[in-house]
Amino acid sequence: MFLRKGTTWLKIGASGTNTTFTSRGLANGGKYFYMVKAYVNGAWSGESATVFAIPVCITPQNVKASAGDSKVTLTWDAVEGATNYAVFLRKGTAWLKIGASGTNTTFTSRGLANGGKYFYMVKAYVKGVWSEESAIVSAIPVCITPQNVKAVGGTGEATITWDAVTGASNYVVMMKKGTSWVTLGAAGTKTTYTAKGLTGGETYYFVVKAFVNGAWSDMSETVSASVS
Repeated sequence: MFLRKGTTWLKIGASGTNTTFTSRGLANGGKYFYMVKAYVNGAWSGESATVFAIPVCITPQNVKASAGDSKVTLTWDAVEGATNYAVFLRKGTAWLKIGASGTNTTFTSRGLANGGKYFYMVKAYVKGVWSEESAIVSAIPVCITPQNVKAVGGTGEATITWDAVTGASNYVVMMKKGTSWVTLGAAGTKTTYTAKGLTGGETYYFVVKAFVNGAWSDMSETVSASVS
């Protein structure tokens, strides 16, 4: 196998009887010219036709990991020509393929333990081959569902409180009506909300949700309050 350097041809390797050869260590975006000779009956053949190729980066770039409640969401930049992506999770010293996203550039890894640190990398499938591994990213899932929710009844009202959730930019309080949950209002970043206009002698049921990193958490545990 010969590679053209300037006006000369440089022998860069031999493939034995294989009819394939990979030229490595090239600069992406550069144009490279090649030709091949065959060794037959003790003599080298003439040069083959000259071919060229321009190496391109098919390894997913800008991979990011965003932690959620028992999950990590991965995103990355699209790779031109990619027909599939595979996501890998590190288990000990090995990498385990945990899913494929098709042509989507996002994947959510679920069922994780909150507080644990998880490491990921992504590969792209382009023109029949898998790319090299992307940069490794990590994230620590955290519980974003409001905890320690309490409800105290008053005269015609109930006050709901809960512990702050790290990173929460809003909370909503919901009240059960029949078999459905109805949103009463948003508390912003406050961790208390008073539901007013309630009927004395009735018991009301409430849950709270937090808005963190662009997504709403699951409902908190249900709490109740009796209104006087």
